[in-house]
Amino acid sequence: MADLRVMIIEDDELAAEILNTFIVEAGPKCEIEWVWNGFEALVRLQDSQPDVIFLDYMMPAYDGKELLQGMRRLQNGDETFIVVVSAFVNAENRDEFLRLGADYVLEKPVTFAQIRDVILRAKDPKKKRAREDGAPVSA
Repeated sequence: MADLRVMIIEDDELAAEILNTFIVEAGPKCEIEWVWNGFEALVRLQDSQPDVIFLDYMMPAYDGKELLQGMRRLQNGDETFIVVVSAFVNAENRDEFLRLGADYVLEKPVTFAQIRDVILRAKDPKKKRAREDGAPVSA
């Protein structure tokens, strides 16, 4: 049985493979599911409850912001640790992602250390939310 259930929502196959490799190397036994667009993710999330979601911003069939809002409205959506991953991170959209419910915002290219930190936070309920005071969170 897996320690964590992880969903990667990413339309770029290479980026998804890099995330997958880093997650596997981060240590805990993870069940990893990859979906390539926002529509497919919403369908899959009707029947599954991942512990961690890595969410790309720029995708076909719902962008990351639309999908983030939809995920937080789903039953138990607040229990999932959501990490937005984007090559287009700036102060304005970082704050918007956090306001919409992201727990963490990472700028591509991501590093192994960043993914390991996210996985460790997701496993520890006391650290799950990177910042409880509402301050911007990024790595």
